[in-house]
Amino acid sequence: KDIGKIWLYEQMILARAKKLVDDKNFGEAFEHLNFLFVNYPQTPGLQIMRQEFLFKSAEEMARQNRLAHTMAVLEELQKSFPNFQRERVRNLITTVSGQLIQSYFQKKDLSSARAMINRLAKDYKDDPLPVVEEWKGKFLDLANEYRVKALECRDRGDYLGARREAAKMLDIEPQIEGGKELLRDLLKEFPIIRVGVFQTADKPDTAALARSEEHTSELQSRVDISYAVFC
Repeated sequence: KDIGKIWLYEQMILARAKKLVDDKNFGEAFEHLNFLFVNYPQTPGLQIMRQEFLFKSAEEMARQNRLAHTMAVLEELQKSFPNFQRERVRNLITTVSGQLIQSYFQKKDLSSARAMINRLAKDYKDDPLPVVEEWKGKFLDLANEYRVKALECRDRGDYLGARREAAKMLDIEPQIEGGKELLRDLLKEFPIIRVGVFQTADKPDTAALARSEEHTSELQSRVDISYAVFC
């Protein structure tokens, strides 16, 4: 009769975890939740608390511009609890993934940006994210700019420049229509021979380079000779 309430130990830990989440102390909240999952996985309300922890920590990381971590947490939330605030989580994933791709793009880390786009296209093929087509379009536009530059270089006889621009084009959009054919034609029109030497050099020796040119007389015109000294 004198017992007003029984509060189990695991319930106390869960209540403490909730308070920590509300205070945005996500590191310590994680420790409490992990303890419960290991030792008291059947605690009532534990899964709901996990949802709240993932969502609120993702929101906080997004505010701190920790985009890669935010994406990881949001996708874990979506995978573990697909019906939890479905539209809101999806919209956040779209926003954060767009910001992450933009950050790669600004740092000229195009390989990471493209890898991100390809992963999103694969993972969300049944329900495509708008950001995927948006960025595919931007990459195609940029690749076309390099295609135009490559053609302009070729037309004025700058074959080395044309090759460089064509290579950039394919780095950005490997599947651009006619891109591989353009680079292949440039390779045929302007082959490059690289000459390597095995002795070290303490200082530049232009005379030695001049002597080596005597051996290029049989080469056809418009062949670029590149010298590499391995020190």
